[in-house]
Amino acid sequence: MKLWSTRISGRNRFLKSLLLNMSVVILVIWGVGIWHSRNLLPTGSDDRAPDFELNGIDGKSYGLHRSEGPVFLYFFAPWCSVCKMSI
Repeated sequence: MKLWSTRISGRNRFLKSLLLNMSVVILVIWGVGIWHSRNLLPTGSDDRAPDFELNGIDGKSYGLHRSEGPVFLYFFAPWCSVCKMSI
């Protein structure tokens, strides 16, 4: 009789462990899906950067009001190792 009861408790322990593991896997997959589908800015937004002027190393003045079309601004710090790797 004792063998039968340990078999049942072992099966229950296995099922609880399986349920817990499957729950964790489902939560991780759900979380990754939510993280990948997040929108940092709404698509089609017309947000514009404020106009400013900067002097380049060549002495010329550069400003957003002089550019035509989309502009990509990239700010970095020389002490940032990740920033250095991206240039």
